[in-house]
Amino acid sequence: MKYEQGGQSQRFKHEPPTPNHLPETTRRDRVAVVVAGVAGTLLMLPMVLMSMVCLWRGLFGGAMLTGALGAFAGFMIFSDPVGHWSPRRTRRIRRAVYGVCAVSFLGGAVGLVTANHDGWHHVPGTGDWNNTRAALVDGRLLAQHGATDTGWLDVDKGGLEDLSFGGDFGFEIGHVQGLGQPGSRMLWSAPRDVPSVWACAQPCKRWVEVAAPVGAEHFELLAWTHHAAMASIDGKLFAWEGTPQDGHWTPVLSERIFSAAMAPGDWSQGLALGHKGGHWTQDGGLTWTPVGGLETLEAHADVAVGAGRWYVYRNSTTWKGTLMASDDPSAGRWESLKLPAPDVRTLVVDPDDGRHLWIGTWGQGIFQSTDGGKTWIFHGLLGMEVRSMSVDFKAGRAYVVSGNTVFDRGIFVRDYLNAPVDAPPR
Repeated sequence: MKYEQGGQSQRFKHEPPTPNHLPETTRRDRVAVVVAGVAGTLLMLPMVLMSMVCLWRGLFGGAMLTGALGAFAGFMIFSDPVGHWSPRRTRRIRRAVYGVCAVSFLGGAVGLVTANHDGWHHVPGTGDWNNTRAALVDGRLLAQHGATDTGWLDVDKGGLEDLSFGGDFGFEIGHVQGLGQPGSRMLWSAPRDVPSVWACAQPCKRWVEVAAPVGAEHFELLAWTHHAAMASIDGKLFAWEGTPQDGHWTPVLSERIFSAAMAPGDWSQGLALGHKGGHWTQDGGLTWTPVGGLETLEAHADVAVGAGRWYVYRNSTTWKGTLMASDDPSAGRWESLKLPAPDVRTLVVDPDDGRHLWIGTWGQGIFQSTDGGKTWIFHGLLGMEVRSMSVDFKAGRAYVVSGNTVFDRGIFVRDYLNAPVDAPPR
């Protein structure tokens, strides 16, 4: 504001100064506000991106959680007075972030409400299970949940027929695997964070501990045969020789191995994956030779086999995973196949038909292929975080263990031979 006095223009003393004459403290405050706005936006970005990835991948509960956390973080960071003094561009970014979080939250809610699990039977009594593991043994499902509850599961009525270790060991079983070759019938179990495995011959009246070498710290059971097991012990591959009661661990590979499998029916053949590629054995895992075609394979890949057909797969949390197949791994010839979903967590192959396989994904459903992975049939369970899966190929029944933390927990069963084929997700 101004008035005329003596032909000269005068300003009132209380009129705000022009931007070029702002006090020093005000400028610092504005810089601090801009920095806070940009930093707050960057802090929210991981949550925003995660919420969109969860929604895209079918993890509806995760989309709701990360969307709500992103919006809450934005509210705390950009609340007044920061929101009042933020530049216009920062306010637009904030509003866009709020919009994305809202879409993720609402999309996740709609996905949970409309999730269709038709054709799948939820095993009674498993809805509140956590840390669940399961394995198929001679047509029966061996299941474990919690710290020590292990037994044969009645998938129609629920309930466990006790198959305990005979005592409370105070740890959770990390892997349970059964083998049903006639005359052998061994079960192997690897406790979590304990450097040992446990083995028993059915009907498993007594479990025998197969301890790791003295001083071992890191132990992971990788593969098993009808009479022995292989494990990664402190980053090296060891094979167990002898019976569970009388045997010893023998180092067979000094390279760090993260996955291995032995051919069912012909326990002499096996494939191991490590940081330097693949390795092949023809003597039950005692000696290994490098194989070609797997040199560029990244860590955390897995291997599965059935009827002489080998599959190597690696999940991807973003764009696409990797799936390769070979009828002769020793020759180094691999065929690249297209996965129906990027994040594959488990792959099961028919031991009598290597072209019949199932995959379980992290949120994008269950898929089946009968032509070696060239085409896929969608079997639902969209939004399910598949922890593990077993398939009874003779009876036509699939078992899926859910890794969900809130919704759709437990074990799901599907008789797929007469079940209708679901439409694939878009």
